[in-house]
Amino acid sequence: MFDSVVRSVLMYGVEIWGWKEYAEVEAVQEKYLRWMLRLRKETPGYIVREECKREKLRVNTGKRAVKYDESLKEREECRILYECCKEKKRKQGKNITSVGKDIMKDWDTHGWK
Repeated sequence: MFDSVVRSVLMYGVEIWGWKEYAEVEAVQEKYLRWMLRLRKETPGYIVREECKREKLRVNTGKRAVKYDESLKEREECRILYECCKEKKRKQGKNITSVGKDIMKDWDTHGWK
């Protein structure tokens, strides 16, 4: 039920903001899982996720953001948007933002090329 109702709302627009981890979004998932399992709120989130065999939402948001970036490259009608994003990233290469650092960290962590 979480995936079909709550997660779909939480993931709205994730292709744009998906590179950054938001504690509030993760907290919603953990609070819901604790409620379903009738656990105390002091139970650590990693234990709750492990018990339910769930990953942090950040993993899914990163995958969706990568998929969106790749779709921009492949679709001809998005070519101008892709080139603008590419140029912006090139110009920002010297001053990498925290989001850019998060993206690079995710790529390194997950071995994405």
